[in-house]
This record gives sequence, C-alpha cells and structure tokens, in this order.
Amino acid sequence: MRPLRFLTATLACTALTALATGCGSHTAASARVGGTPAEPSTAPTSQLTGLTAQQISDKAENALKHASSLTITLESKGNGKTSGTMRMDRVGHCDNRLSMGAQGSFHMIKSDGQVLMQPDQAMITAMGVPAAARKRLAGKWLNLTSSADMKDLAKFCDLNAFLKEVATDDNETDIAKSGTATMGGVPTVVLKGRDTDGSLMYLYVAATGTPYPLKIARPTGKDAGTALFSGYDDPVTVQAPPKDQIIGVSQLTS
Repeated sequence: MRPLRFLTATLACTALTALATGCGSHTAASARVGGTPAEPSTAPTSQLTGLTAQQISDKAENALKHASSLTITLESKGNGKTSGTMRMDRVGHCDNRLSMGAQGSFHMIKSDGQVLMQPDQAMITAMGVPAAARKRLAGKWLNLTSSADMKDLAKFCDLNAFLKEVATDDNETDIAKSGTATMGGVPTVVLKGRDTDGSLMYLYVAATGTPYPLKIARPTGKDAGTALFSGYDDPVTVQAPPKDQIIGVSQLTS
C-alpha cells in the first residue's frame, strides 16, 4: 500500500539509523544527526582511559546491544527537519512521537502485540491516503499489525529488530578520540569520524559506569542535527487507545 511504503521510506531516511554507534560507519553515516560538540573537558576518563577509539566504539556498541530499553531524542536541523522521541523495550512496548516538518507528525505505539499509528492531518495527506478516507482516519489510530507493508515500519517499535538493523560493526579505522566532555553531569569520551561524504560526526560515550553511547552529533551540512540516548533499562509504559478509535489499513481503500 503506497501510504505505508511512503512512510517507511521516509523514516528509513531519517530516524532509523540514528542509533548507530560506530563513528564513520555506514550506519552512523546515514543517521542524519549532528550538532556542535561540547567543549572538551580535562576530567579523567576512568575505565576508558588507555583504550583506542575503535575499542571505545566497540564497547559502546556492545553496551547498546545489551540494553533492555532505550529512549532516543532526535533533532535534525537539515533538510529533513525531523524531531521527536522514541521509547522502546525488548518485551513488546514502544511509544514514539515524531515530527517531520511540513510532512506532519505521528504517534506510534506497540502494546499487546499491536502496532498502532496516529498521524496528524498533514501526515495523512503526505502518506497519500485517498481523499475519501482522510476524514475516516482523522484522529484515529491505524492498525499496522496485519499489513504486509508494516514490516520495516514495525522496527521502530521493536528494540530487538531496531538494534539488529542499525547496530552493525564495520570495524572502521577512521575513528579518533576528540577529548572529553560532560553531559548532564556524566563524563564522556568524545570520538570523531567522517561520513562517507566527508562530513564530520561525533560520538559521546559514557566514561563511568556502563559505556553507553549518549549522543551522536553532526555539526553541519544538509543532515545536521543531534540524537541523544537515555532511559537505558527504564520501563516503557504504553496507554492503548479504545478499540473504537482503531481502524484497519483496509478501511483506507474500501
């Protein structure tokens, strides 16, 4: 179905790969994140002291892969103008709210095995929903669970699939340390690398406790923006809508 294929393609080009941990890898390259890195500090880097940039990146990726839940806060300042928050866990819960500028915004949740999406009017139009069905969908939740077109889209509501898709290890050598910084009171080691187009990117890794990735930053260019990572292992609660507020994909074409 065209509406879901459109949305899947849009998301794949914006938020999906924002969870990459290897600076300079193909996943980080397409993450569409950026921002100006914090001023380096001189604080000790604890457990990561003495490790190479690649070793730190590998530790961050491993920590990410073993998280039971995660929150990602996105802000793209480039052409995509994507922003929002994605919360998901490994036991079938997610609560994602994303805005894509002029293309609109949507709220997507997963609970009790169902993936539901509530698009705003701008998103409904951008999805290509037939005019006759737009009023039917307005304010309602679209059930994506039984749709063949929801396979890729569902990765946004499945942490296991999400990490499998984006946490690939390319073992890049074009990674270097770029000092240290403090984020929310947490000391971090900053790594820098370059996208395939030469754009500079930064990865911030927690220097104390579990070496989680805390931020990916891309300072300039058409894909500039930031991705912040938090809520590791926190519970994800979801409030499902009433059944009479849910419609099936088939109802958009019938």
